[in-house]
Parts: sequence; C-alpha cells; structure tokens
Amino acid sequence: MYSKDINAICQRNLNMIDLGIDTDNELPRFNGPDNRYIYPGKDACKINSSVDEAMVLSNTGKGYGYTLNATVTAEPVRDLSLMLAYTHTVVKEISDNPGSQAASAWNNQASVNSPNQLGLQNSQYVTPNKIVGSLTYRIPTCSNQNGTSVGIYYTGYNAGRYSYTYSTDMNQDGVINDLMYIPKTKDELTFTDLKDGDEVLFTAAQQADAFWKFVNQDPYLKKHKGEYAEAYSASYPWVNRFDVKLAKDFTVKVGKSMNTLQVSFDILNIGNLFKDSWGVTKTNAVSNNGKVLKYEGVNEKNVPVYTMHYNTEGDEKQLISETFNTYKSTSNCWQLQVGLRYIFN
Repeated sequence: MYSKDINAICQRNLNMIDLGIDTDNELPRFNGPDNRYIYPGKDACKINSSVDEAMVLSNTGKGYGYTLNATVTAEPVRDLSLMLAYTHTVVKEISDNPGSQAASAWNNQASVNSPNQLGLQNSQYVTPNKIVGSLTYRIPTCSNQNGTSVGIYYTGYNAGRYSYTYSTDMNQDGVINDLMYIPKTKDELTFTDLKDGDEVLFTAAQQADAFWKFVNQDPYLKKHKGEYAEAYSASYPWVNRFDVKLAKDFTVKVGKSMNTLQVSFDILNIGNLFKDSWGVTKTNAVSNNGKVLKYEGVNEKNVPVYTMHYNTEGDEKQLISETFNTYKSTSNCWQLQVGLRYIFN
C-alpha cells in the first residue's frame, strides 16, 4: 500500500531570520567537518524582538509512505492452524507535528539548521518492522462442543525510533533540538575537560576515547560515520514476545438451548517467566535519551567543542558506554490472565 501527502501540515516561524544564502548577509558557519550555520542567538534571531514566534501553518505535498505485507497461513493437519505475517512500513514527511500546538510542534522538531529548514525525514510514529505469528490446535474430543484449544502467539517488532541530538543549542537558533554530527574518525570532534567547579571529572582525552567506543557499539552511529544523524532514524532494539493460551469449553444446557461456557488461561510474555531478560523492551535513558554530547562553544579556530554525558552510580561518575538498558516497567513482566466467557449458540 502506498500513500502520498497532498496537503500535509507543516509549520514555519516567520519571526526568525533566514540563512541568507546567495546574499551578502549569509550566516557564518562553523569550521571543521560539522560546518552547519551559526545563528546570532535566540533573541537576535527574532525579526521582531517583542514577539516570541509568528507561526504560519502551510501545506506540503512532499511526504509519502508505503507498507509491505506478506502473510502465510496453513492447516497442515486437521484442527492445527498456522499463521506468519511480516509488515515493513516506511513514512517520510516534512513534519510529524510533535506538539499540541503550532509553536510546540515547531520547537520539538529535530533539525540541523533550524526547524525552518526541514527536509523529508522519518516519522517517529511508525513501527518500521513487525512480525506476528500464531500456532493454534484444538484437541479432538468426542463432542465438538467440549473441546480444548491451545494457542501460541508471537510478536516481534522494533520498539520505536529516536533521534541523536545535542543537549544544548549548538547552532544558537533558540531551539534545543539540534541533530548531532557523527564523526568519521575519533579525532574529528574536539572535546574539552569536563569539570565540576575547579575539579576535572574527565579529561578531553578520556571523553574522546569513551565517545568513540560508544559510537562503535551503537548500531546506528557506527553505520553513519561522517554524516549528520537523521531525525527518528535510530531504532530501539528488536523485541520478541510469546503468549500462550489454554481454553476449555463446557456444554451448558439452558432449557432447550445448548450453550457454551469457556474457561481460559493466558500467560502473556511467557518468556519472561523463565528468564527475566526475555521479552523486555529497552530504553536509551542510560545514554541520556540520545543526547550524548553537550556543545560547549568553539575554540580559537571556530571549531565546535564538546563534553560527553556521564551517569552517577552511587558516588561514582561514569561516562556512558552503552546505548540501551532494560526498561523497568510492569509492562515488561509476564502476566497471568484468567477468563470466563459464556457463548450463546
């Protein structure tokens, strides 16, 4: 299935200066491999200083999306049913409107050169890949009305997408949502000592080593070295979940009618019952939700300078070393569900 945007909604802040490309007032750029434009600061970016934003909604026809699906069903023997399906979804759009109003949707949009300068990007509201499967068997009995059914159900999917951005406003456009540049080599980015007052927590060399190790262990970053991170292009890890269902039917005679009382037992996410690391989703909270680096300014060569995010465990401070850890929630735990259903025949 293919869809094409005809009049999709996007936002533009008319109270913000433009890049000035092909004019005498073109904005300056950083030096180095990340040479994005540098705005003059949140307040200086405003055309009218007494107005925060002047949001204009417009239509665009640049977005598109498609879904590919393949489903196989089979009944190799009587009362045994098999099903397996795979769905791949791609959605590209200018803006997925990540806000409750025009201003918040504009400010929440990740970009390289400001939310006024957007191109096609992945939608954050899409499950890119998903597999579902089922195996059900109805155990033969003397009476079809008093049968027992057993089912195993599988779901595998990417648990969502996210963006790699800086934790501060690198390009000085007043929006703290700047997409990160992924270095091609370890020495492409410049770090400065990370301090707490006068105490040096981590030297520039320690951060450079730790960040390069982080890049090489990350499934998205290591494949896109030398590029700007794309909005919502990094995926959370694949999740495998199995559910099991056992249902027993009993014939109930009410007057002249023969009805059915069904008792069922469901174990949801049964893998987690046997091993606590099975069937669980991951979160990138341990890597500051994709905000791995903090922009600290420029050096004497007008090259961006960074520090790296760290976590505190007890009294020990550690530079981040992994992208994901387990999402601690009851939704990741196995669950037992008992059902009672009365069926009128």
